[in-house]
Amino acid sequence: MVIKNIHEKLMRSIQEMLIDTKHSFPYYGEFNLHISFYEQETIGTCAVNVTPKGMNLMFSSKFLNELSQKEVNFVLLHEDFHLLFNHPKRTITGQYDPKLANVAQDMIINHIIWEDIPHSFVEIPKDKNGKNMALFVPKEYTGKLIFEELYEWLNEEKEKWKKNKNNDKEGDESISEPYGPYGKNPLDENKPIDTWSKEQIFQDMENGSGEYLDKHISDDVPEDMRESIVKDIVEGLNARGLSSGNIESTINKLRKKRKDYLKELKRAVSNIVFGAVKQKTILKPNRRQISGLKGNKKIKTKINCILDTSGSMGGTFERVLEYVYRSDIEINLIETDTEVKWIQKIKNKRKLETLKIYGLGGTILMPAIDLIVEKFNSFNTVILTDGYCDSLDLSRLKGKVLIISTGVKVPILKHNKRVKQILIEKQD
Repeated sequence: MVIKNIHEKLMRSIQEMLIDTKHSFPYYGEFNLHISFYEQETIGTCAVNVTPKGMNLMFSSKFLNELSQKEVNFVLLHEDFHLLFNHPKRTITGQYDPKLANVAQDMIINHIIWEDIPHSFVEIPKDKNGKNMALFVPKEYTGKLIFEELYEWLNEEKEKWKKNKNNDKEGDESISEPYGPYGKNPLDENKPIDTWSKEQIFQDMENGSGEYLDKHISDDVPEDMRESIVKDIVEGLNARGLSSGNIESTINKLRKKRKDYLKELKRAVSNIVFGAVKQKTILKPNRRQISGLKGNKKIKTKINCILDTSGSMGGTFERVLEYVYRSDIEINLIETDTEVKWIQKIKNKRKLETLKIYGLGGTILMPAIDLIVEKFNSFNTVILTDGYCDSLDLSRLKGKVLIISTGVKVPILKHNKRVKQILIEKQD
């Protein structure tokens, strides 16, 4: 820890954390002892990053001088949580817009601080006009407090806002001011928190601003190294017994949880790709056993399946195929890397298990899409890929499309409204 010229309010925050065992604050106090602090007025507020030498926090003394001690406590924890939050890697993996990702990250961090940290220790920082600088999750957001889910919701809201703006229409009529009770209060839903409206945030982003409480600067190490540096410190604190139940609960909200994709995949495969396919028949009586009425006979479903066999997919074929196979379907299986290699009709599990995979070259999937449009366009389609491929035009596909990728999301140029994409990230 470099404490030379550290601001006295930051030092006071750390000292109070180290001795406050009632709220298990020594965990955060000790975490801050692994951070190097530097005064840097050009930052304007505060910022953190990771370099080969470790974790750093830059601060503006002018900014901190204008805040109360409890507000500085809030800011310091906000910066600590930025370091604990595995945000850069998740932004890159999801191919997210960094500015919008930073907004989603700030909202989640501030929500957690206000929910988990006693208000006797923290207070929401205010600007010179008395307005809260911290962004909070919009009160109309009903999803889980997970970075990826909040980002996707914000991105959809931003697209709606842009569409309304381009059509010269007014936005949400319920929002008459850019600032007001628009934030979700984690302690009382009936008492929203004053914060900037999402429309104002989108406008600020378009104008090149959008940083309210702190600055977001890049790390000087790869995201995997950043993760390793922070993880080593966290494990060291845990080994010393500093991580109590309430600390673990808070950290688990910040650190990405292991996600069980099986339930989501089963739902997507059942609802999007297969559905219920039945046909009237005289061979089977109706379910009410009424004489003379025809019953329904379930018939075998057919789907298209594009299998990316590029080199970067090596070793993951079984992993992705197991999610899509079902005993009552037939598959038009199309193997492709830089070109379509072959097409096979798979009618049973045994045929699927004895497949020989060829290719293992680059990844260009559009020829396979074009083939489906030409020959199999009456069926729904599943695309199994690592996501490192060409940009796809799916607008000519008539059926529903489910994309399952194991690396990054597939870039899509055009699509119909019946496209769903699931990213299965590698779990540590």
